[in-house]
Amino acid sequence: MRELYAADVIADDAEPGDEPDDGAGRYFVMLPDHTLKPATLFEWSDWFGNFENRRVAYDELDGRGYVSTICLGVDHNFCDGPPMLFETMARMGAHLAEDVMRRYSTYDEAAAGHAELLAEHRAAIAAVDRLTRKPPDADRD
Repeated sequence: MRELYAADVIADDAEPGDEPDDGAGRYFVMLPDHTLKPATLFEWSDWFGNFENRRVAYDELDGRGYVSTICLGVDHNFCDGPPMLFETMARMGAHLAEDVMRRYSTYDEAAAGHAELLAEHRAAIAAVDRLTRKPPDADRD
């Protein structure tokens, strides 16, 4: 019998001496062609440890925030419906917008969602800039 580690998932009804659940069917890794392959907890953990494995897209917003989309590799849909395996986060500076998070089932949905959220946040920045811009003669008395 092998040792158990904190990262092992153990069933609620586990008995002493039971082998840990390897997580098959709950974990996925994204391959270079953007397809997802079912993985054990240990395979997912190795894959998850390299951030570049998970990245779908990342865009800085002129030092005023960013939009980042990654593959989570674990289903984050806690209700009925398709698995939510990808996530986009948008972090913005003060007075621009709330932080936003969206989840997706597929790589293509995630890439499209990233582009949509990026466009929304760029438009919000442009709107704030228009509203806060001083007229050219505002400093003259």
